[in-house]
Amino acid sequence: MKKLVAVFLSLILIFTAVPLSASATLYSGDFGNNLTWSFNTNTGILQISGSGQMPDYSKAQDVPWIGYRNNITDIVIDDTITHIGDYSFYGMTSLTKISFPLLIDSIGDYSFYGCEVLVNLTIPNTVTTIGDYAFGLCNKLKNVTFGNHVKNIGNNAFYYCRQLLNINLPSSVETIGDYAFTM
Repeated sequence: MKKLVAVFLSLILIFTAVPLSASATLYSGDFGNNLTWSFNTNTGILQISGSGQMPDYSKAQDVPWIGYRNNITDIVIDDTITHIGDYSFYGMTSLTKISFPLLIDSIGDYSFYGCEVLVNLTIPNTVTTIGDYAFGLCNKLKNVTFGNHVKNIGNNAFYYCRQLLNINLPSSVETIGDYAFTM
């Protein structure tokens, strides 16, 4: 009986964390409506899958991948996601690359705040709204290419992006929030 229990417990441990190699593990879960996430410890990639809007969070501690935020280097978001939720990727101190979805129309408040090693950013043509503090404290951000449909840039959207020296805004911009580019 003890051997059977030991075998059963071993099987549970094997299926709880799906090893991809000797040193890699895949963590995943559901969130929002019809959305899933997975994080690969070997590649550093956080994959957001599904369709529709990511939920807005009231603080970074509420996102399901918060425990891995300092290990995430790349974010890949399915093309059918239309909104990046508030605080979704807040404080990801190792983030170097974001692959935005083709259908995205808005980037929420504080969504990439404090992603301090992010250097290059391309906002897709479909984005019309960039939220308050969306890219605040992205200290190493040097290059931002804005899509040609951006209409609204929120308050402090690029707050304290000290290396961002040249900004070319498209003619589509209608509103720029207070202190949007304060250094």
